[in-house]
Amino acid sequence: MSESSREELIGVLKEALLAEERAVPIYNRHLESLLLWTGISEDAASKVRSVLEILIRESTLHKETVEKIISDLL
Repeated sequence: MSESSREELIGVLKEALLAEERAVPIYNRHLESLLLWTGISEDAASKVRSVLEILIRESTLHKETVEKIISDLL
């Protein structure tokens, strides 16, 4: 891989990390607001929160993986 290609790949990966770091808290805020205003049952709201917790955990693991790739490229 050429140096310019590697630098470009590192840049794209860093941008992706920033986007993911910003997205999950936004999802969380919007979903909590929706849950309050929709009037859905507490059971359904609990299921939505469970899925969101999975998303947060998976996002954290994904972030660590991408950071490792960036580190290896450097």
